[in-house]
Amino acid sequence: LTVTNSCIYNFDKKMNALYSYAKALKLRPPFEIPYAQAVAVALIKAAKKEDCQVTMWMSPGPGDYSLIMNPRNPVAFYALCHKSIDMLPSGAFCETRSITTGVPIKTTNYVTSTLNSTEAKLKGGYLGIMIDKNEYVLEATIANVGILLNNGELLIPPFDDTLAGTTALRLIEYAKEELIPKGIIKGLRREKIKLADAKSLSKEVMLLGGNACVPILQWDECIISPKPGPVTMTSQKFLKDLDCKAYAQKIQQHH
Repeated sequence: LTVTNSCIYNFDKKMNALYSYAKALKLRPPFEIPYAQAVAVALIKAAKKEDCQVTMWMSPGPGDYSLIMNPRNPVAFYALCHKSIDMLPSGAFCETRSITTGVPIKTTNYVTSTLNSTEAKLKGGYLGIMIDKNEYVLEATIANVGILLNNGELLIPPFDDTLAGTTALRLIEYAKEELIPKGIIKGLRREKIKLADAKSLSKEVMLLGGNACVPILQWDECIISPKPGPVTMTSQKFLKDLDCKAYAQKIQQHH
């Protein structure tokens, strides 16, 4: 969770996503979503921080000391409040990586993402954008990928083999509610796209994750744009400002 000026960003969607991942992993949460939200709010109040981040996860414990968790173990809910770290670049370079997680569930296993990001950063990049064995674009190491095509349509690859990130889901809603009706983009496409096509047909490229939109100016050797484009900047402003206002009363409403 991101908390800015005592506003909890994307509260309901984040909690729903956490519980959906738990269900996919056959975990039985110790309590329902409203109580978990109350725990998060109580933690934020106790920390007395207007700007912070809250990391939440569930675990059934050490399992049976093999690769398989023990479903009989009680599930524990953890919440950690920590300082917000704003390290997002205003424009970034990304490198293509062929290593993928293959699991569209968010877990505490960040080994693959760490390897991808490290390799990309060693070459001067920001994050690694992953592709599958057929060179279809999947996602970045900790973000979904958005591509504004030359025809004005916004393409976000389907979540068949990737994590359905809450930031991407919110932008999809925003595109349908605002960007398309106002003529800012001509349409929204949810389909696979080859790496070569993504580079040659793109007008803007953005990474969507962590409640933010990061403009990608260069992808491998391909220059996408000399500066962040208008659709990326509009999306960035929406994700930074509008949802925080919508959730401004959450901390005060929960007891």
